Amino acid sequence: MELVTRVTSFDDQAAFQLLVERHQAAIRGFLRRLLNGDHGTADDLAQESFLVALRKMNTLKSGGSFISWLHTIAYRQFLQYSRKHARQQLMPE
Repeated sequence: MELVTRVTSFDDQAAFQLLVERHQAAIRGFLRRLLNGDHGTADDLAQESFLVALRKMNTLKSGGSFISWLHTIAYRQFLQYSRKHARQQLMPE
């Protein structure tokens, strides 16, 4: 939580970079499993997830688990992608 506090209180970009480095592999792996091994899309969604996390870091509850919160964000990014992709498949060309 110290890194999260540094990001939210002091806009410490180095602290955010450390959070990304610590958790990027787990989030990318999680998304790759959800996307049946689509590495490119998983990497894109992971990047989006971290950007959302940066923008919404102040909404993380004190004492909450950063990695659980980040997984929730990643899963929501996956759901948005899936819904958009499904709509595109339904549209006639």
